[in-house]
Amino acid sequence: MSPKQALILVFLTVVALQSNALTEAQCREAKLELKAMRDAQKSLLTNMVSNNQTMASTLEEYSAQLKTSAKIRRPISAQDISSLHQSAAAFRAHGARESKLISKFNQASDRLFARIDACLSEN
Repeated sequence: MSPKQALILVFLTVVALQSNALTEAQCREAKLELKAMRDAQKSLLTNMVSNNQTMASTLEEYSAQLKTSAKIRRPISAQDISSLHQSAAAFRAHGARESKLISKFNQASDRLFARIDACLSEN
């Protein structure tokens, strides 16, 4: 083997090792990203539960007010009705924002799982 051929062989070996190191680094990065996504998912789900509790508490409060109004035979005021509609609109808007966030999260999850699948296929 000539010195030129040996040098080319060493060069190709170094490139191959760097390529594997890069793949390993990408896999480590994907693992860290997966952990971060798990934490984000926990946060999303915790917020959803909290928001559902808030909605239930708000509805219970309005229900108690309506029950009190019915007991004293007082008609429901336009302000009470408006407040109910505003709360419903706020919960719907929040739901739409959550839906967008979940969609983004799912897309990011799909990309990450594809990267992890590639890492597992290579190793």
